[in-house]
Amino acid sequence: MYLGCSTRAPQATCAASTNDTLNRYTLDFTNSTSGRVTITVATTANASVLPATWRWNAQNGLKLAVIFAVEIVLGLLFARLRRTRWALAGAAALVVLVAMLLGSRGVRSTPAAPPAMGTAPGGYTLTVKAFTVSGNGTTPDATATIPLTVN
Repeated sequence: MYLGCSTRAPQATCAASTNDTLNRYTLDFTNSTSGRVTITVATTANASVLPATWRWNAQNGLKLAVIFAVEIVLGLLFARLRRTRWALAGAAALVVLVAMLLGSRGVRSTPAAPPAMGTAPGGYTLTVKAFTVSGNGTTPDATATIPLTVN
């Protein structure tokens, strides 16, 4: 008898193995009436990756170029004025401009939830399939469904 298993749990795998020394995926009942099968399920930890707030692309490169150009122009203007009050007002305006350019990420008011990267907690099923040597090899001769709980 050949064994296999499957699950629909995302980012999870399963494997069926036996204590048969010749082929660990088979059970040989010629010398005994019972056998031992081990089902191993591997899941991926459900972690999420926060989206990066700053991604380098042409739009961000343009933002940086504008920031540096404005900074240079304002620096030249404030160097000529030599007045502390105007220099502080210009510095405050520069800080506001930089914050506006770097902080603008579109019109979305609430950030999208990051996608799950692993097996989400919940209930799933594990299907163990048995194929006999006399079967067609495509359709299992016996199937067992086992509940699988991921915490």
